[in-house]
Amino acid sequence: MKTMKKLMMALFFLSMITTVACQNKKTPQDACGFNQNEDGQRISWKASTPIKLYYDAGFPDQYKQSVVNAINTWHKAIGREVFMLMPGVRPSTSPGHDGVNVIYWMSSWDMSSAATQSEQANTELWMTDNQILEADVMVNGASLGGTSLFSYSTNPVPGQVDVESLVLHELGHVLGLKHITSEASVMAPRLENKVGEVRRTLFTVDYTDIKCEY
Repeated sequence: MKTMKKLMMALFFLSMITTVACQNKKTPQDACGFNQNEDGQRISWKASTPIKLYYDAGFPDQYKQSVVNAINTWHKAIGREVFMLMPGVRPSTSPGHDGVNVIYWMSSWDMSSAATQSEQANTELWMTDNQILEADVMVNGASLGGTSLFSYSTNPVPGQVDVESLVLHELGHVLGLKHITSEASVMAPRLENKVGEVRRTLFTVDYTDIKCEY
């Protein structure tokens, strides 16, 4: 009798564990162009917007209007402000998990391979579960030749990277979007700077995807 009681308690405890595990399991979502967590849920900022963005001290003044233009493009698509450019600049430090979202102009870059040397920019995200907590955008101002290979003019400049197009793409990553290769999108992996490619306006898939979360 005593043995049976222990067994029944053990079975009840196992049942409780199974129930809690089922409750914690989240229903997978359609990706909609977003990165997803291990439960298949889209990763985004959820209700934690607007996202406060700072320039680092080394970001060139001549490109700041391009950043503003890129931010406004996302605002128009979403129908509200999801980014807030903060006054002043952050002291030039290395990107890292410091609780602040910064757009960096990098004077040094990973030169260990041809692939990393040719990177135009990248974005790092810190998150918990399916919510982004912090993001840093890093523009490759080192191995791409500093400011000499970047453009902010109205017309495409062959051989230069269009800053507005580049930042528009990286801000998509900040919002949680991943690369798209199957159709025309601002989230295509690379700007073809050899021909002065410009992608300053969103494509149909970009409008559709962003509305899944924001």
